[in-house]
Amino acid sequence: MSDASLRSDILVSICFDDFSYSPASAAALKAVAAEIDSRYRFWEILVACVDGRGCAEDSLLQDIRNLRLIRLSGNSSTAYARRYALATRAIGDVVVMTSLDELPVLDLPGMIRDANDSNSMVSFRSGTGGALNKVIVGLGRVAGFRVDAARLRTIAIPKEILGLILRHPSREIALRFPPINPSFALLDTEIAAQGTGLSLRKDLKQRLFLLERLMTGAAPSVLRWVGYLSVVVVVMALIYAIYAVVIFLTRDTAEGWFTTSLAISGTTGFLGIALMAITSGINRLIELLVPAFDDLMVQERGSLELFRELEDALNVERDARADSRDESGR
Repeated sequence: MSDASLRSDILVSICFDDFSYSPASAAALKAVAAEIDSRYRFWEILVACVDGRGCAEDSLLQDIRNLRLIRLSGNSSTAYARRYALATRAIGDVVVMTSLDELPVLDLPGMIRDANDSNSMVSFRSGTGGALNKVIVGLGRVAGFRVDAARLRTIAIPKEILGLILRHPSREIALRFPPINPSFALLDTEIAAQGTGLSLRKDLKQRLFLLERLMTGAAPSVLRWVGYLSVVVVVMALIYAIYAVVIFLTRDTAEGWFTTSLAISGTTGFLGIALMAITSGINRLIELLVPAFDDLMVQERGSLELFRELEDALNVERDARADSRDESGR
């Protein structure tokens, strides 16, 4: 394909966080490079290589152009950490996080086009994910992520949204499961492929990592509900104190009942107020520490030609100087 027919308005980055060298995987990587090269003028492929595993670097670099092999330390033991490392080094206008196992069932150029044109993340779901998926979806929703066992690992992310994700406190999870926030626009597509989503029966380390991060991410929501509960406790303590006073004034009560009731309501109210203050303070600290992503503007369209007008003005000025020099030289 000639250079004139290649799309040259965007730079595409394709990232593989689970690449393991073999003749078959090397051939598949070459096929991906050939497909991208036939459609885009500017592109790159990033492959994560963990120390001790080996990526046959010399062979791959000789056979595939625009290839970047990112060697990572042994601490990058989870796919989430490797994906984050690749995302911080990708320079494309559209960054695709994917796997060689999933590409055969996906339309890679179409995914890149949709992500660039709509300025939205593009992700895919396959099937329902099993009975346990509802628990995972619920926990993910509380933590603020679109966690789904049926969601494929492949996701296309525009550069602007990738910048927001890299500032997210749970950025490793956000690169795998899009956050639930209007600033992280998502195009979700159902496909017929099976067995390519999140497996709950393998790679226990990654499952535990995901569970820990989701529980941590759910802390603000849990604290908020604890704060609501503490308000209810304070109100109930106040109602009980009023009830004790009314009963004491209108009926005969056992000796010590009134003081005991006041002590119970006072202690309960104090604990409720203290708990409400603690949860409110912690939530406030979280709000100050966590970057804000609530961008009210979703899209902007206009017909401004400021740069062209500036260029025209500069050209006129240069033409005027040239005319003055010509006149002085005569």
